[in-house]
Amino acid sequence: METSAVVSQSTIENRRDERYVFCQRAQLEVDGVIYPIRTLDVSRSGFGIISQAPVSNGGQCTIGFTALIGNQITRLKFSCVTSYCILQGLTGYRIGLSITHADPAMRASLRVLIEQCAALIKTG
Repeated sequence: METSAVVSQSTIENRRDERYVFCQRAQLEVDGVIYPIRTLDVSRSGFGIISQAPVSNGGQCTIGFTALIGNQITRLKFSCVTSYCILQGLTGYRIGLSITHADPAMRASLRVLIEQCAALIKTG
């Protein structure tokens, strides 16, 4: 992972899709190195994550995690590009990932995951 760049507030405000809280342990693969991360939120177009290491804006990466989709534990994996990376606190980085590729099965699982997250807001 490389040094981070500051993102403008307009980048965060101009999101394409509604985001839903989704806190999950995950892995981020960058240049063949796997980093433990935590997801913060999810949308149809990407993820918000926290990492202890920065990534360069525009960098290619892969996010992978296991989630309960319907009533089945499913391994999900998405190719992404880094939208922004900003220092958060003293030891972490808030990173935005935009999905660049996911096969149809992954896209379908993502839709179900988002529906599940949205339902928690309505019932919570």
